[in-house]
Amino acid sequence: MCVAVQTLQLDADSKLPLRDLLCDVYHARRELEPIAGQRINEIELIRSKYKPGSSLRVLYRVKTVSSEMLISGRLYAGNSAPVFSVFPNDRKISDLGLISVPCSTYSSFWKSSRIMGYAPEKCVTVACLDTNGDVGAYAKLYAGKEFHSAETVARFLQEQQVHANLRLPKLIALDSVNNCIVIEAINGKRLSELNKIDEAVALEKLGSAVAEFHSVKTDLQLPEFSRLSISRIKSTAKTIEALRSDCASSAAALSRDLLRLSKPLPEDVVLLHGDIHLKNAVLTDTGLVLIDFDQISHGPAAAEIGSFLAGLHYREVIGEISAKERISFENAFLNGYGQSGQLPDRDLITWHTAAALFTERVNRSITRLRKKGLENLSGLIAAGRRVLAGGTV
Repeated sequence: MCVAVQTLQLDADSKLPLRDLLCDVYHARRELEPIAGQRINEIELIRSKYKPGSSLRVLYRVKTVSSEMLISGRLYAGNSAPVFSVFPNDRKISDLGLISVPCSTYSSFWKSSRIMGYAPEKCVTVACLDTNGDVGAYAKLYAGKEFHSAETVARFLQEQQVHANLRLPKLIALDSVNNCIVIEAINGKRLSELNKIDEAVALEKLGSAVAEFHSVKTDLQLPEFSRLSISRIKSTAKTIEALRSDCASSAAALSRDLLRLSKPLPEDVVLLHGDIHLKNAVLTDTGLVLIDFDQISHGPAAAEIGSFLAGLHYREVIGEISAKERISFENAFLNGYGQSGQLPDRDLITWHTAAALFTERVNRSITRLRKKGLENLSGLIAAGRRVLAGGTV
């Protein structure tokens, strides 16, 4: 969705006074037409990354009469104007030419490619197509600093090829010269593509797959899952105080309750996927397969469960699903998890769900400039308080 200046719903950021204009597609059209070289017929803001008081990065999809292009913009505190770049120009990803020119490492199957995702100065994902136009694999090209996590993913997939109980995508290539990894394409339907009736059934399979993933052992040194940490709770409260004064009081109350009820991390930490949601699970003819392991880490199982359940609460608050549907989806996921693993204590799941609503859903509504999240910020905070007080998770 495009976020226009009148619906951004954030207090002013004195360090980034042009923030709202960059997020107003009508203003951006005037800025970008000289860069596009012709009249822009359509423009969409497809990605935002906002660090309050520090920086803003945006990505637009632009359509003209004769072409379609991606244009990224970045703005830093203290700069008087944003800097724009037209894809594939990227100051941190140096080998984007690989997208159109097959490398010998992949030439056996990579005849052409299609861009699937682009995070400026971080990563680009492309579908590798064979001569029939079918997707044979996905390749990710990273900025130098970001490639460290990609190498970890590659090592993990290599290590787990012998794991008999869990189906994971196969690693096809690890190219440390070009900061690229290539991973098998899983043929099937992502859960995000299902209707709500099929989703309820599939979520039980997802819960089971997550439990199985949590049982996987690895010798890799992985980072600690930190998105629900005490420091993140405190920083989220400060962000809301600075940028959404209308929600500051309720956010402070939720923060205090989360800190008061927090418990020491359990000793039995597990392997976490780190990014469980409907787009990262593919339903195939033989079962459900998890994909996209860029955020694998170690932490309590309740953190991953709570993060997923918080996503369901978010969908309810913004009006995507009803309360009845949310409860049905929760029960399906938890039942599936319980069939393949031991569910954590209910109070741990409750706390982590409330914490994820705050530090992930509320915080990302601001830092990713999510229109529906910003419009329903007070409702998201209220949902966190309700869950923490003993409401259904």
